[in-house]
Amino acid sequence: MLRLALSMGFNVADTYVSNDLLALAQLHEQGEWVAKPVTGGAYCTPLAAHEITGNNILSYPQIVQRRLVSPELRVFRIGNAWFGFLIQADALDYRSASATRMQVVDVPGDLVEKLACLSDHLGLDFAAADFKTDPHTGEWQFLEINTNPMFAGFDQVAAGALSDALLTYLGLLQE
Repeated sequence: MLRLALSMGFNVADTYVSNDLLALAQLHEQGEWVAKPVTGGAYCTPLAAHEITGNNILSYPQIVQRRLVSPELRVFRIGNAWFGFLIQADALDYRSASATRMQVVDVPGDLVEKLACLSDHLGLDFAAADFKTDPHTGEWQFLEINTNPMFAGFDQVAAGALSDALLTYLGLLQE
């Protein structure tokens, strides 16, 4: 997905997928990197130094990226409607933060255009894409597109606008 996003003009942080402990150790020594298991279900954490033992291979690969910073941007697509949320948290992964601040924002036009192409290419009329800030350039970096995104917390911040858009798109609510 990251390669596809890159080919469609998105900024994508340097990314490696590996279970090679020696390669991960070299990245750890080169600066600030974060890791998340390919299997999912875990928060993003700073890339840690692993003890090199046995065959030097983790039991599952890690997605390793250059560390990005807050704020984050989540963009929902519901049909032809776009909803943006700016997310600010002190934690690396906002889902683990004790205090996360979210607000509704306009989605930058260039992102709408690129996300429309990406989600159309993938056949998605309902999705959410996540972006985080490059600490050196301040530009949005594409992280992922979710085909079944959690939205209840975002819907609450938007006073039910996501639910209304879903119901309208499904023809269950008149505009």
